[in-house]
Amino acid sequence: CAVVAQTPFHRLAASPVIVHDQRATPRFYVATEQSLRLAAGKAIWGASTIYDSFRTPPGATATILLCPRGREGALVRVPLPAPFEVAFHVINAFDEGPDRVVVDLVVYGGRIGFSAAGSKALRDRTGAHPSDGPTPTPTRFVVDVAAGRVVETKKLGDSPGEAPEVSDSVMGAPSRFAYFPTTRPEADLPDRGG
Repeated sequence: CAVVAQTPFHRLAASPVIVHDQRATPRFYVATEQSLRLAAGKAIWGASTIYDSFRTPPGATATILLCPRGREGALVRVPLPAPFEVAFHVINAFDEGPDRVVVDLVVYGGRIGFSAAGSKALRDRTGAHPSDGPTPTPTRFVVDVAAGRVVETKKLGDSPGEAPEVSDSVMGAPSRFAYFPTTRPEADLPDRGG
């Protein structure tokens, strides 16, 4: 097996973070970095789950990471506008002319929790109980690459949902449809606890 291409290493945040999902456009690898920063002490001693050991600094939001696919260029960090603290999944991303990248994400206007996924014993020991949290919202962000900022934000629909996909034939290109599991907007969603 031979290496076909290699992309330079780019440093992320100063402390351990969650970089979760990614897509690629012809010019960039696109990923999301959460606003969460690890405070490992509690997790190491079993006082909380790893996820519950992450803290959100005041005013922090999730960040879009644009890593150039060629050998030239620096990592572009694009903070999302408030209140988007979490952007777990990238629906799709594509280049829009030479100066912009469009990134469709599922975002949350606050911290989500995974306490429902923890064992009952852990939940009892830590006092964590599932509760409602922010709704997963499909949202489009148009990024000015040179300025490193979001210049347009648009909610993509009224149905909440997660784990999105687009057809492989339009991955990295404009698309009309995204597919993801959802429920009625008025119904409660699992794993929204905080």
